[in-house]
Amino acid sequence: MWPQDGGTRREPVMDMDTDPPRIVRYVGWKKCMRCGQLFWSEDVQRLRLCTPQPNRQGCRNRQDDDGI
Repeated sequence: MWPQDGGTRREPVMDMDTDPPRIVRYVGWKKCMRCGQLFWSEDVQRLRLCTPQPNRQGCRNRQDDDGI
């Protein structure tokens, strides 16, 4: 993980068990589609809602009736 950069940097995660190695996903900072907060995403193409942090609940665990 690197310091927040506004979501500009993406780094590939490589599968070294194949020959040649292949890219399996990208990691980086991503802006949550629901609340707009930046969060660290282990897969920027699939994970689009923020995860729970010590100071906030996170949108992936919220119910849809919370008024956001």
